[in-house]
Amino acid sequence: MRIGTPALFAVLTFAGAAYAQQPIRDVNDPSRHPVSGSCMMTWGNMGSNACRIYTVPAGKKLAVRDVTFRCYMSNTAEIAYGGIGNGFVEDALVPLQSVPSGNSAQKLKIGARNVFYHQGSDGNGAMLAFASLYHDAQASPSCQAIFHGYLVDAI
Repeated sequence: MRIGTPALFAVLTFAGAAYAQQPIRDVNDPSRHPVSGSCMMTWGNMGSNACRIYTVPAGKKLAVRDVTFRCYMSNTAEIAYGGIGNGFVEDALVPLQSVPSGNSAQKLKIGARNVFYHQGSDGNGAMLAFASLYHDAQASPSCQAIFHGYLVDAI
């Protein structure tokens, strides 16, 4: 059979049409139910802190696609990373980097990362953001955590 024959063209057209008509599941469509959330953590001095950034509704699953942290602290303190998780498993770690803050007595650390993190509504559905403070802080440090993602029906 030659390549330009009508029979081969019909086979290729039929195969392409069958593939193009495959249904796309809602779980793969991020435009269905977009969500975002943010929360603020503050410290008195040292240690780790967390805040509830979102509660997954019953019967839904949250698909997080990006996480951002912005932390302010004194020059003596250090926050190396932030992350999100369910309180038992800490996933989606985000390394933070120092950037000029415009204030000589204060450090600004930021970090952002594309992630592939899913959390269901099992348990209480709480998704937490967390960060750890190292060294002594001369002022009350704070971190803002922000996420963007979408909700899908739990399967």
